[in-house]
Amino acid sequence: MKCEPSDICDSKSILTSVMTADGISDVTGFFIVSFVTFLGNMSSGIFFPTMWPLVESLGGSTVTFGYTVSAYFFGRILVTPLFGSMSVNYGYAKTLLLSNFLTLIGGLVYAQCQNVGMPEFVILSRTILGIGSGTLGVTRAFASEVTAQRNRTQYMGWLVAVQYAGLTMTPFLGSVFFNWCGGEEGLDANQGKL
Repeated sequence: MKCEPSDICDSKSILTSVMTADGISDVTGFFIVSFVTFLGNMSSGIFFPTMWPLVESLGGSTVTFGYTVSAYFFGRILVTPLFGSMSVNYGYAKTLLLSNFLTLIGGLVYAQCQNVGMPEFVILSRTILGIGSGTLGVTRAFASEVTAQRNRTQYMGWLVAVQYAGLTMTPFLGSVFFNWCGGEEGLDANQGKL
């Protein structure tokens, strides 16, 4: 029996049901992944206002500062394919937990840069932070997996908006915090006392 457009058919094809599905299958997971995306990109921005004064106070040059900025993105490049593979083999949760743990370690290493007193340590901390935040492919794959095809672009748009919020809002927060702590004068006064 052939279904005519005016007839009501008893069964729909799998393709039709996938194409007409709506919404998101794991709302909580999507919010968690969005938060992880924000944190990963926040680690790029929140430290930015303190990087040049810190590198300079440790005897680094503008070239050292350039290495410091690029170290974050170099860390991301190194680990992004690995995290993609890990998410397939071990799941999204374990991969994102590992990335957040590495981001925490990178932040702690950054906090100790003045105590160590070497500008290379700032580069190391930024590399670790970059490694910890190399999950954009993983978070987008998760969003793609839990959203209906017809809504996928909308949810990807939200995920990218969260990413850019982390990149753009957190340097402002870092600046506020840096000035609240005394700015460059506070950095000089606290040399070795973080």
